[in-house]
Amino acid sequence: MAGIGFELRRMAREEGLLRPVASAGHGAFVAAGPWLLTILALKLVQAYLPASKAAAYDLQSLIIHVFCLSLLATGPVVTAGLRLCADDLYLGRPGRIRAVYLATQLVATLAGAALAFVVLGLVFGWRGEGLLAGCAATAATAGVWPAAAFGNAIRELGAITRAFVAGLGLSVAATLLAAEHGLGADVQALAFAAGLWLAGLLLTARILATFPAPMTSLAAPLRLLLGTFAARRAVVLGALASVVALWIDSWIFWLGPAGHVSASGLPTAPFYDSAMFVARLTMLPGLVLFVGAVDTGVFAAMRRFLETIEGHGTLARIEAERRALTEATNRLLLRLILVQALVSAIVVMLAPALVAPAGLLFQQVALLRYGALGAFFTTVFFAATTLLLLLGQEKRFLLAQVSFLAANAAGAVVTLRLGEIYYGFGALAAAAVAAVLAVALLHDALERVTLHTFERALDGARRPKPAAVRAPSRWPPVLAALRARLAGLAHHLPRSGKAPT
Repeated sequence: MAGIGFELRRMAREEGLLRPVASAGHGAFVAAGPWLLTILALKLVQAYLPASKAAAYDLQSLIIHVFCLSLLATGPVVTAGLRLCADDLYLGRPGRIRAVYLATQLVATLAGAALAFVVLGLVFGWRGEGLLAGCAATAATAGVWPAAAFGNAIRELGAITRAFVAGLGLSVAATLLAAEHGLGADVQALAFAAGLWLAGLLLTARILATFPAPMTSLAAPLRLLLGTFAARRAVVLGALASVVALWIDSWIFWLGPAGHVSASGLPTAPFYDSAMFVARLTMLPGLVLFVGAVDTGVFAAMRRFLETIEGHGTLARIEAERRALTEATNRLLLRLILVQALVSAIVVMLAPALVAPAGLLFQQVALLRYGALGAFFTTVFFAATTLLLLLGQEKRFLLAQVSFLAANAAGAVVTLRLGEIYYGFGALAAAAVAAVLAVALLHDALERVTLHTFERALDGARRPKPAAVRAPSRWPPVLAALRARLAGLAHHLPRSGKAPT
């Protein structure tokens, strides 16, 4: 949500609505709260589950599928809703955020249930109560993603922490209670998802309290949300591609010779999944650093750059601000690389000692090491692509995500054929290639940011939309404001599109 931190700080300063304080703990929950909740809760459930190992595996496979389906269904929806929220905050329209959030929640929950019905019911042949429980669990889990994403706008450590801790407790207690009463894996998974649902509900209450403007109907925000899919299709498709890219290697392993089918008929690859889940937890330090530093560094530099253009600054001043933006971006990436490289190096060196505490097998040491190195490059990729969105480079963002998807799929296919000793190397290679590409795209975008800013603003000024058509803007909010400023000057510019000398 490029620029949202600035507006929230302005609201806190002028209206006293929010406390704009971000700490490392807040960053951790924002960056990986649902992920951490699921991993920790699964570990606790497996440790105390009063059932056989096969029953625990059946529950784990179902929870993994619920988690995967909910992310896949809600990724594009949440992205569209966040874009609208960011625009409204920057343009001083917080009154519409409540309706936009509820519309996003509704669509995300329905999308999760619908996708679960298709996959569990039509693909895997589930019927009756099991299918109903699976769809309900996926819908409940889907609700936490928009809540966590919009909760990022609140920037309240206490609310976020309490929500996820309460959810963790409910997930573990409800799952163990269901197991003690002899209920099946589908009901246990629904009980587990109840914890995620509670976390989402608590965050929803906080979001609605923060933006209490009355709402008469969901029809208008629903139309606006659906219209954003077309208006911002590059970033929406990029969000979908990013979710698929993160899961494509697991899907290939599930359906390949390394996969196993649980009692409920769901395929997974326990040998691959367990080590990769643990390895990807090592991304947390880098994500925390990025979430905590991007507002005060790169966002601030980007704001100064755009304000200089809006204020009719000289070309020399604009170029100076562009260089400052580039330097701020490079500093952030360098800090992230150093921190994440240190964490990954520690995991690689201590992998044999970490196997037992993580509940892994010694045969998974190589996979854990590959996964930790891949997590390093994935973190860099995440940071670079997020910064591309900040610069308004939505097509480059889409290109980077699609490239990562293709590389990860190819790497999984190749390493699956090479054998167990190479498992995880494909994900490492794909993440490395994607990270290099994303950083290269980011560097080129920073070099051309002045040109792109004027081109996009002037292009919009020459082709204004009719007053009756209020489609969501294709430009970031600051660029939309700049476009309006330049609209009056457009008729003085040559039709060739070349700037006057």
